Amino acid sequence: MVNKLLNRVSVLFLLLLGVLPQLSLLCTTLDLGFHPRLWLWIAGAALCLWICACFRRGLLLGMPAAALLLYEAYRFFDANPITEMDDLIDKFSGAYFHSYIAPNASYGYLNAVEDHSFVLLLIAFLLLAYLASGLTAGSGRRFLCFLGTAPLFGACLSVNGFAATAPVVAMLLFWALILASGDYRADGASGRLVFGYSLPVLLLLCGVLWFNKPEDYRLEEHDSAVARELEQLVDRLLEKLEPAEGDSPFAIPQTIEASPETLPDTADTMLWEAEGGGMDLTQNYTPQMLETLFLQVNADSTGLLYLRGTSYGDYSGNGWAPAVEAPLSSLAFAAEAVEPYGQQHRLSIRQITPLRYAMLPYYSALTGEGDASVPAALQDTRLRYTVYTGGFDAIAAGSAGELQYRDFAHTAYTRLPQETRTALLNLAAEAGIDIHSPTLIDDVANYIRAAGVYDLETEPYPSADYAIWFLTQAHRGYCVHFATAATAMYRALGVPARITEGFLLRAEAGQNVDVRGENAHAWVEIYRDGVGWIPVEVTGQSGLNPTVEDPEEEAVTEEPSEQSEETRAPQPVPAAPSPTAEALPVGIVQPQQSEEQPAQHGSFPWASVLTLLLVLAVLPLWPVLQRSIWQRRLADPDASKAVLAAYRRAERLSPLLGSVPEEIRICAEKAFFSAQGANAEESERCRSLLEDTVREKLSLLSPVKRLLMQYVYGLF
Repeated sequence: MVNKLLNRVSVLFLLLLGVLPQLSLLCTTLDLGFHPRLWLWIAGAALCLWICACFRRGLLLGMPAAALLLYEAYRFFDANPITEMDDLIDKFSGAYFHSYIAPNASYGYLNAVEDHSFVLLLIAFLLLAYLASGLTAGSGRRFLCFLGTAPLFGACLSVNGFAATAPVVAMLLFWALILASGDYRADGASGRLVFGYSLPVLLLLCGVLWFNKPEDYRLEEHDSAVARELEQLVDRLLEKLEPAEGDSPFAIPQTIEASPETLPDTADTMLWEAEGGGMDLTQNYTPQMLETLFLQVNADSTGLLYLRGTSYGDYSGNGWAPAVEAPLSSLAFAAEAVEPYGQQHRLSIRQITPLRYAMLPYYSALTGEGDASVPAALQDTRLRYTVYTGGFDAIAAGSAGELQYRDFAHTAYTRLPQETRTALLNLAAEAGIDIHSPTLIDDVANYIRAAGVYDLETEPYPSADYAIWFLTQAHRGYCVHFATAATAMYRALGVPARITEGFLLRAEAGQNVDVRGENAHAWVEIYRDGVGWIPVEVTGQSGLNPTVEDPEEEAVTEEPSEQSEETRAPQPVPAAPSPTAEALPVGIVQPQQSEEQPAQHGSFPWASVLTLLLVLAVLPLWPVLQRSIWQRRLADPDASKAVLAAYRRAERLSPLLGSVPEEIRICAEKAFFSAQGANAEESERCRSLLEDTVREKLSLLSPVKRLLMQYVYGLF
């Protein structure tokens, strides 16, 4: 009986262990939204199908229960199955297209629904039904279970690259237990093996992760070579399977090649782009582009997030030229420098509108050949990066590449027209900014933020030098004007600096955030010896776009005073949060506790699920432990102790037996009060009598009560 009970419970345990990781990876891979309670509905479906598979006449109870569960889920999720399925198929098509057909293209997703809970439950139901049959198979159990889990799991990993740790560990544990337990027999030992190996295998996997942390893993050259060979092999297979042109009945809609010819003429991240790739400050801000959707971002933390696009080099007065050609790319220097001192985070970026440049968080190791930007072709949809908000005093002197690049940065990124340099040095002297001050970076940033009012309606300046005009005449502008003035002043003071444009947004942990034209932003990068390019925010809090500023804090939009342009004083604005070079607003910063709202895009509560699975794995050991203890006591070499153990066991089983059998009571009195005690024959007779009586009483109980008694009292 013990084997039969453990075998049945192990099937339920393996059902959950085999399906939940696959569903979690599927949601991550296709970026599917679901209700936070979806996993409870899946557990209910697993219970129904477990009853169908493991109990005689279980179909009579399990199938109606499963049908009722699906109907109630349909009502609970207010589902639209056809629309959800269409959107799911579209996401499958997009993932396949982006991963294997045209990685450099943007796929126009339908995004018809945000909640895919019901269709995910249907997929889970099919997987559970298949695995329930495979797990109870008398032969070929290993093959059937691998066939039901490996293809979907491998497909998700091929798109994800680096997957979350918890589902991978759960899937490895499932396969290990299947290999160890073998085929299913109603009275076999597969259940014992499953629960016996669960904890050791889990501890082994956790030990491997402890000494080889996933966040510390880095692709080496040979890993990349193997990946490229596999990719080439897949490409060759696809070429053989690809139909002749015009023969395919399928069309991939709404795709735009990410080439310069097909990109929009104006985009917010290229808003000020001039012919030849520079930045033209004379162009007006384009309000109609504010609502254009460029990206969807999903981060694992909450806070402000800077996504850098490209940087610009030489200042011409009313614009910036493309970054000068460097001896090597410096984009990875800062990531390498701060990695030991920061925290590793993950970020998913999906391009909606094609861009010329990949939008990357700071301290991401992804880099290209250029020194100013990473081509969009290298955009990785799922990134790792370091969040670092500390100082740089403790960071080492830099790599060999950084030392080679350093002299170039101090030469190429301190160039300015002589008239501009002289005027800015005079302004710095008037403001009391000391070129030798240890707080020089902060002093300049604070001065620039207080130099003007943020105003999107600012017209082009009637001047050939926008930095000087902003600081002395206009005192009004938006992010590019603040950043231009700051970059020029840093250069005048001998600090290598360049202007950078990209997006600034507030990320919400585990949620998709739309990045629109209103998130477009420009800031300054300064070069820190031994570290590389680091960002400095010089636009005041009023200049942060409405999607990232405090909703209760109104932007400063003061009307022009009646004073003349010549006498108007700089209008101070609130300082941006942590805008210094020693406490940088990079990666995700300023975590805040947002108000609780119903989650549209839930995340699997892996801590709860793994705890539940561990309890399911350990709980069946309780009756086994009881049985083992009592068997040892009843077989004690000391006959008197064995007889007394039989008496105590009979007393404990009084709810089942009604009363202690008379012969066992008499032998126990003899063993306790008599000087001779009990003998071996009496000990064996008491044990046999107890077992026969228990077996007889159990046969009179209903199956449910018999199962309860066996589990509570360790009877088999």
